[in-house]
Amino acid sequence: MTNRPAAPVRPLPIRVPPHPGEALDSWLEALSARLDTPLGHLLHGLGLPRARVGVGTRGELPNWTVCLRLDEERNLATAADLTPVTVRAMTLRRWDEQALVIDHEHRAVRPGILWGRSRGSRYCPACLTDTGGRWQLSWRLGWSFACVKHKALLVDVCPGCSRIPRGPLHPLQSVPKPSTCARPEPGGNFGARTQPRCGYRLQEAPMAALQDASPLLEAQRFLLGLIEGHDATAALAIYQNHSIPISRILGDVKTVAARVLSVAADEDFARWAPPDLVERCRRYLDNLLTAKGKPGIRAGWCAPRDAAVTALAATAALHVLQAPTIEEASERVAWLIERSTGGSRLVTLSDTANWGRDLSPVLRMILCNERAGQLRPRDRLRYRTPVGELHQPQQSSLTLPAQRARSLPAMFWPSWSLRLLPVSMLNPRNRRMIHRALTISILQVGTAVSRPDAAGLLGDTPASKELINVSVGQALLQLDFDPHIADILHAITLLADHLDEHGSPIDYARRRTVFGTRREFITLDRWADIHHRPQETIAQAQRWLFETLTGTPAEAAPAPINLTPVELPSYQEFRWRLLPREVDSLRQTAIELLHQHGIEEPLTCDPQLDAALTERLHLPGVNLDGIQPAQIEELVLAEHLFPRQLARRLNTSTDHIYYLGERHPIDWLTGQGPRPPYTEADQWRDWYVHQGRSLKTIAAIAGVDKTKVAEELRRLGVVIRSRSAPR
Repeated sequence: MTNRPAAPVRPLPIRVPPHPGEALDSWLEALSARLDTPLGHLLHGLGLPRARVGVGTRGELPNWTVCLRLDEERNLATAADLTPVTVRAMTLRRWDEQALVIDHEHRAVRPGILWGRSRGSRYCPACLTDTGGRWQLSWRLGWSFACVKHKALLVDVCPGCSRIPRGPLHPLQSVPKPSTCARPEPGGNFGARTQPRCGYRLQEAPMAALQDASPLLEAQRFLLGLIEGHDATAALAIYQNHSIPISRILGDVKTVAARVLSVAADEDFARWAPPDLVERCRRYLDNLLTAKGKPGIRAGWCAPRDAAVTALAATAALHVLQAPTIEEASERVAWLIERSTGGSRLVTLSDTANWGRDLSPVLRMILCNERAGQLRPRDRLRYRTPVGELHQPQQSSLTLPAQRARSLPAMFWPSWSLRLLPVSMLNPRNRRMIHRALTISILQVGTAVSRPDAAGLLGDTPASKELINVSVGQALLQLDFDPHIADILHAITLLADHLDEHGSPIDYARRRTVFGTRREFITLDRWADIHHRPQETIAQAQRWLFETLTGTPAEAAPAPINLTPVELPSYQEFRWRLLPREVDSLRQTAIELLHQHGIEEPLTCDPQLDAALTERLHLPGVNLDGIQPAQIEELVLAEHLFPRQLARRLNTSTDHIYYLGERHPIDWLTGQGPRPPYTEADQWRDWYVHQGRSLKTIAAIAGVDKTKVAEELRRLGVVIRSRSAPR
């Protein structure tokens, strides 16, 4: 049998204009009732196919109220003397990708996204009475829960059959009766086409009235205005500086609302609704948690089937998102975070990720603000909360951390680690890893770079990155509960900002490339001219030069000079026992190596922050100026104290003693009491030998003739570079 071509659609002799906001199926039924013709006959005249499609186990008519094909829109427009735009406005397609998401192939709403309702509709009995049984399209939205005109909650089911109205289309062989329930009567054969219908007069359904000033009504007004594209975003101050579509905002509402339904208690709901609605919400949630033997089902994954539940959850969510500032929103959501994490004091990004897959940047910032439940240190750095300017971290680009890594030694600057960290954290077993942890923390400020990626930017090999990730993580855990953590993170953020703005005179990335795989920095013969035990200490000298040139710990040096845990104590002793002239010779060797590769940089350089930025910070570390180098030398030579004994005597850390000893080496050969005080000439020697500055530059800074500078340096045993030698 051949298919006959469809007859052309002709204008109907009697036309029924749709009501403002009416749903397509409601208008079709009103038109069928006005013409007193079965709905199936009307569909044929309107050019809508009566062929059933295989959706589910039973063939069903296409759900035209979800969306129409273009030819169907034209046919309806022609038959009813409407415009295609008016016809399309009667379908849920008008809100597609805004308030819901449609599966166009199957003409179905996707229920797991944006609280879309897969089928059926809530309703307002008073509105049905006013309009003679015409149904609003907005009642089908998961976001609709109240009638703002009649100040009452929408009704969820038919009181006669306890089913959700307007599931499948009205039976085709009968004439619709507006305002009556067309679902099959209870207890009958559900699949029978001729089964008697429920017939309950839905205008008579009881309604739950709301007070004029009810927060639930205010929430409904706001949501409907937002969905229709009105200027409702003006009430969302925290979103105004972000280009975020309405669908993302509604996604945030759903995310917070779902969390509310998961953890809220009755006393929480009582802030927005009277006791009867709170009790109704509790019954729904309790039934949901035990339905079909599946306790723990996520209460807000799909749109709740109870209008009271939807109303309470959405109102609670908007209470958070309508806050005037991010900080205030974080205060309002803090109770949700605390209950979601079991009362834990610390929150991680993974905790916030569990709230949903598609959080907007605004909601993520709200959840990650430190006032919303104490983020872990790394995440507070990523969102820049220590300096009070919460920002979304760079998610994918490594440009910023890579640029910052060029100015960073892999081992944190000792002068800053001494100030930042409490004495209890600076012990020989973990201090070198703590330095790595602080450096990686600098790279994480304002970025989402992972610890392994950060380690890679600092020159670590793929084989060592995972080990460093674990070790650094363990080191950072020690900071979690330190009472000074806020000021420590504040200083780290300031250091990162300083590098971003000013950079560093040292390009450590270049140095890691040039010297990172080098095994020999000084020959044995040259070292023999410097040190009295060259054969025993040549490897230590290579490590000293490797660390000084690359800023990388000697543990990462290539074999055979890589430092092992067993060799660490002897390496520390070597550095402690170096004579001033030996240190000067090693520094001079390092400067020569830089010049050989055309690198015109100071040997080392620690960043200096403006005192006004740090004066209010209470850092738990030591006061670098609290101990004079002469005190250490006097005690060492007079009483033969070791670094740990010196630290106890001077009430400081062992690291502080090592730091001063390395910057101002002890002249172990004299044994004649304390060294002379640190003079201006000693400063000139530091600039000339350690930082590679020229005689002319030093003279200009000191305000003296460069001849005098040269004379003083020679008196201190410094070899003056020739004019032709690079500086």
